Amino acid sequence: MFRSHGLLLVTKVVHLSTAHVPFDTRIFHKQAKSLDRAGYDVSFVVHHDADETVDGIRIRPLGNADARLERWQSIPELYRIAKNSSADIYHFHDPELLPVGVALAEFTSGKVIYDVHEYYKGKILKRKWIPSPLRPVLSWGFPKLQRALISRFDAVITATEWMAEPLQQSGVEHIVPIRNFPLTDKINVSEESPVERTHDHVLVYVGGLRENRGLFQMVRLLKGLREQGLDVGLWLVGPFESEADEQRFNRLVKQDEVDDHVCTFGWIDYLDVFDYLAQADVGLAILDPEETEKTIATKIFEYMYVNLPVVASGTEPTEQYLPSDCGSMVPYTDTRTQVEVVANILQKKGEGEDEVGANGRRYVEEKYNWNIEKDRLLDLYDSLSSPGLR
Repeated sequence: MFRSHGLLLVTKVVHLSTAHVPFDTRIFHKQAKSLDRAGYDVSFVVHHDADETVDGIRIRPLGNADARLERWQSIPELYRIAKNSSADIYHFHDPELLPVGVALAEFTSGKVIYDVHEYYKGKILKRKWIPSPLRPVLSWGFPKLQRALISRFDAVITATEWMAEPLQQSGVEHIVPIRNFPLTDKINVSEESPVERTHDHVLVYVGGLRENRGLFQMVRLLKGLREQGLDVGLWLVGPFESEADEQRFNRLVKQDEVDDHVCTFGWIDYLDVFDYLAQADVGLAILDPEETEKTIATKIFEYMYVNLPVVASGTEPTEQYLPSDCGSMVPYTDTRTQVEVVANILQKKGEGEDEVGANGRRYVEEKYNWNIEKDRLLDLYDSLSSPGLR
């Protein structure tokens, strides 16, 4: 259904990524589906094994890629598919696609949107696959390259206002922060748990599993709570992001004798994740603050929506978006403090006090949900749509 009237043609939109999965929560479930429901013709060029249409979105496959080098090798094919699609708007999501964005802006008549998901300057310093001597150089150089190329694009989307600030300070004007809040109108929590609880208390984490996302810190926290005499389990909902981290994790849980108290579930479809979260007692977002200094973890709002108290590492964005009556902030590597905070929350829940969880649900329903951000996305797209197009 068209949001505007008197228009006969449909705006053709192509999303582009070599780094994300085809059914990525932000790209597919939120942005692409919102655009499709608003009347846009939407496709997604991404690594996948089949050319298919899912929920109105056409997936244009690049084939499977199991390694970073394979993803990079597919960039020329991604550009070819994108250019030949003759789209009205190209929306790309990865920093390695900046040259593709420039080429599309130069050699097609389509508008180009660059979607900045992360604060890459900080992330580069934490990337183990980048040789150590190169990390400071790339961290210094990439923001300058990004700013130079951004002027070629018609719009820039950032996942937070903090990520927009350095770009705005350098003179970039066409920036729209669109926060990655939960898609609450599509979430239906099942009354039946997808997994049986085997402990008095359950901590849960959703997202990619790696060291900088608190993977090993959560194991230390679990061990500390059990040493306090609490019967606690840890649910990890998401895939391991490297074989090395998975192997180290397996060694650590055995060494700390908590392997019988940890459940890993791998990748779970976005709308099914909430069935797992709703069965837990505390949601964890103990993330490396140096890597997440200008971002806000979406998982915080997902926990809040299912009435979970949140325990998160402290950053400026987290301090602003996590009200004190919805959870607690803790130092990233201070296991003792984390144990004290989580034990206190579990004790209060055991005594029937669940006000913290109810507060979180209310905040998400009123302020921190995708319906608000969706309107910002659609307003941007309407402003870029050519006369006579959707």
